[in-house]
Amino acid sequence: MNNLKKRVYSLLLLILLPFLHSCSTSYVYDNLGWLVHWYVDDYVELTSQQKKEFDRRFSQLQQWHKESELQEYQQWLEGIREQLLQRQLSSEEILVYVRSHRQKTLVFWDRLMTQAEPHLLQLLEQLSEKQRQNLIENIRQQMLKRYETRLTASRTLWEKDKVARMEKGLKPWIGSLSKDQKNRLNRWASSLHNVDKLNREFRLDWLARLIDLQPLPLSERRGKLAELVANPDHFRTPEHLQLLKENRELTDVAIAEVIALRSNRQNKTALAEIDQWLRRIKSSRG
Repeated sequence: MNNLKKRVYSLLLLILLPFLHSCSTSYVYDNLGWLVHWYVDDYVELTSQQKKEFDRRFSQLQQWHKESELQEYQQWLEGIREQLLQRQLSSEEILVYVRSHRQKTLVFWDRLMTQAEPHLLQLLEQLSEKQRQNLIENIRQQMLKRYETRLTASRTLWEKDKVARMEKGLKPWIGSLSKDQKNRLNRWASSLHNVDKLNREFRLDWLARLIDLQPLPLSERRGKLAELVANPDHFRTPEHLQLLKENRELTDVAIAEVIALRSNRQNKTALAEIDQWLRRIKSSRG
């Protein structure tokens, strides 16, 4: 479970646990109750009554997700599978698909946030003043820890870390990369904007805004809290948003070119991985 824990950054990400690479997806999906408490405990200690309420709301969210979303995930993966079978596609044609899939994942995320938001807001409102302070401090410490090493790394080490992270993400899908694919990722990393400092400033600013909500009347606090949760990009600077946009575009192109360079063996690996995910999703749907 260590990979899961590393990926958990805030309570919001808990609802994505079933789709993270670690152990059996169907097992995780069916046992979220005790898994969630494990991760929540990293941020705030809930009372027994709060845990019951958390379980009730989380169960509702999980049921919605199973009934409303998994079938569309299945269809989406089946579409990707069909595209991988088209070996004659150019990197330009693959880029169109990559951009389309990125937009699709944003749609999935937005729907998830829309559904989770009222549950999350209610749960946050039920925390005591001490619990809120502990939650905020624990999130702040996680933020500072996350960027402590990155902000002191040289450009060369930063690029190597980016390539290593990308390779790690691609490996379950296509296996080890070829020399040409690694060279392409090296060029990608060298072209990226380093936005770690801006990311850190944004996250600390977001947390400060959350703290500033505490003394406000409940009705006003809920509206502002909903905006913080549902639309965090609203609080990024125009410069930050532009650099993120350019990085996304560079990443889309790099991924498309790596896919275009895939060997027959890598293509079989990708197809097998998708088939495994499809079986997991079908099992979770019941």
